[in-house]
Amino acid sequence: MKKTWICIAAVVFLTLITALAAGCTSRAVAAEAAQSMIELSKQGVARIDSDTATLDEQLYDTQVDIQKLQQVLNPALEWIDYQKTISRPGKWDITVRESGLEQFQNDVFGITQLEVVITRDSLQVVDYTPTIKVIDFRTSQTDNATELLNSLTASKDTLEQNRGNLVTARDLSVATVNNLLKYVNDWKIKKVSGANYNISGPALGWSGQLTSGTWEFNREDGMLLPKDKPAEDLNAVILGE
Repeated sequence: MKKTWICIAAVVFLTLITALAAGCTSRAVAAEAAQSMIELSKQGVARIDSDTATLDEQLYDTQVDIQKLQQVLNPALEWIDYQKTISRPGKWDITVRESGLEQFQNDVFGITQLEVVITRDSLQVVDYTPTIKVIDFRTSQTDNATELLNSLTASKDTLEQNRGNLVTARDLSVATVNNLLKYVNDWKIKKVSGANYNISGPALGWSGQLTSGTWEFNREDGMLLPKDKPAEDLNAVILGE
């Protein structure tokens, strides 16, 4: 990542030195604007990295919860499967007593109800209805264990997808700025007033890929403002939004 920024900064620096040596204000303005775009991308990358770190923590916590829940749920499911193998025709309601539930718990979750209603004929199980309830010792909240597992798994999938989107946005921001710098010398510079300039030309807009756009640039504070829709869309890409 550092090498990428060094290469980008080197291109801008060489462009700026060349422009100043030739006494070309327009090229110098273009180089300064390009440097501001690099700073925009750095801001976007920093935000994305912070958001990614937050998601990583949430994802880790969710994965741990899933593992902890499976530690108590899987033996409960095995107990239910075992009950289904016992040959006892008719309808039976089998429940684990409270004292027996201690074996279905860890430091985070504990089974509070383990029951199965089994109906079978002389040959096989015709129907069965399991009930597994679990308590989260941290919150004292009780839920259906299977539903809780499904909820945690869905949360994990969403977090992983969001993280992937952030990584894609980060990569696109850096790659886009790297590519648009190739067109710095093709940008048209027009002074508006004071330190304000209009900058337009290729690779200053976005429409699924780099296209033409228009920006306003202030040399004093380095502020870049998009002036048309393609420039606004490019701004969003550079910021990783």
